[in-house]
Amino acid sequence: MKTKQDNFPEYFSVYIDKLYEIYQTKGKFFGEGDKFKGNFYLAASHALLDIAKYAQDYKINITELDAIKLFVFIIPHLYKENPNIIIERLIRSIFTYLEEIYGREFDRQELDKSAKVCVNFIEKGDIVSVYTYIKGVQEGVKA
Repeated sequence: MKTKQDNFPEYFSVYIDKLYEIYQTKGKFFGEGDKFKGNFYLAASHALLDIAKYAQDYKINITELDAIKLFVFIIPHLYKENPNIIIERLIRSIFTYLEEIYGREFDRQELDKSAKVCVNFIEKGDIVSVYTYIKGVQEGVKA
C-alpha cells in the first residue's frame, strides 16, 4: 500500500509544474528554456528546506504547502541559479497571481512600491520579511 510519502516526488513534480506555469504566465516569462525550468525545480526543492526551517524557528505547524509560501521561498534560490533574473518581476508575478485568485486589482503605484520593498528585503537576505509582507497583502485582500 502506497502512502502519501511514497507519492511525494510525483506530487511535488505536478505541484511545481503548476507553480512554474503560474510564474511563467503571470510574470510574462516566456522562452527561458529547459535549463531555466530545471533551475526553477532545483530552487523549489531548496525552498522546502527553508520553509521547514521557518516553520521550526517560528513554531508554526504547516498543514499544507500553499503556493504563495513556496513562490516566495523559491526566489533566493532561483536568483542564485539565475543571477540575471529580475527579482521585481518575480514579485510582480506573485501579486498578479493574488489579483487573479481573489478577483481584485491592486493600485499599480502601490504595487510598484510593494515590489521595491520586497526586492530590498531580498537583497538583504531577509526572505521571511518578504513572506510576511506578501502574506499580509494576501490576508488583506481576503478580508
